[in-house]
Amino acid sequence: MDPKGNVFLDRYIHLAHAIHDGAPDQTVGPTTMTIAELAGLWDCSERAAQESVQRLESWGLLRWSPQAGRGKRSGLALLVHPVHVYYERAAHALEQGALAEAGFWLNEVLRECPCIPGTAAMLAEIRQRLGLGRLEPCCADTVLQ
Repeated sequence: MDPKGNVFLDRYIHLAHAIHDGAPDQTVGPTTMTIAELAGLWDCSERAAQESVQRLESWGLLRWSPQAGRGKRSGLALLVHPVHVYYERAAHALEQGALAEAGFWLNEVLRECPCIPGTAAMLAEIRQRLGLGRLEPCCADTVLQ
């Protein structure tokens, strides 16, 4: 994926987190936004925000229902959970041999959705290949009684 494609995916992830106030595991339903609001969220120009929306929509990640007129709120629906984007980025990083990056994205997958089969094993293998050893449980993982 080209570097610009990564920018679009980063923007999608940022949008998903912003819509759900840091809780992207909730169902991503339709909302309304303006291009100016998206540009502010993504810290880019309105033209770049429009390009991002068009690209993300062409990739099937979101649905944008524009309303005519300046400042009108347009319909926006996220169609893919961000965890799938994380998983794709991990797979791409593995193809490129970028083990640390792949490990980062797999860790994000596990953080948000630990139920995806094989993800923990893939992360463990990457950690071993990087010489990091086994991932030890954290004290925060224990249940206090």
